[in-house]
Amino acid sequence: MVVVTLDVAEWKSKYPQYNALTNQQVEDLFYAATTYLENTPQCVISDEEKRKYFLYLLTAHIAYLFYVDANGDGGVTGMVGRLTSATEGSVSVGSSMANVPFNAEFFLQSPYGFMFWQATKVYRMGFYRGRRR
Repeated sequence: MVVVTLDVAEWKSKYPQYNALTNQQVEDLFYAATTYLENTPQCVISDEEKRKYFLYLLTAHIAYLFYVDANGDGGVTGMVGRLTSATEGSVSVGSSMANVPFNAEFFLQSPYGFMFWQATKVYRMGFYRGRRR
């Protein structure tokens, strides 16, 4: 089993909305992604292509949190949570993260993080291995 290596051109082709980011910015985002998903031979996700997919998703998630994409989505001004209320006069919007496990909140702030959270559910479950007789 090997570690996943970032291919910036490949990542940008998968997430073209972030093409304006420099290679160094993408590399920094990928490094940040590896703090959320281990990128070592000991990683619970042993399939290299699957781990790469997840790390690329995490990189896009973090890009969404820190940078606005070509469509104006993302960045620190984005709303977090589900829309709970809206007002028109003097504009007012409310959101909530109710009924969300506290450890999921970070991931549910972008479509990429949400996809990562759902797809990696199987890796967060406990495993039971019965004793052989």
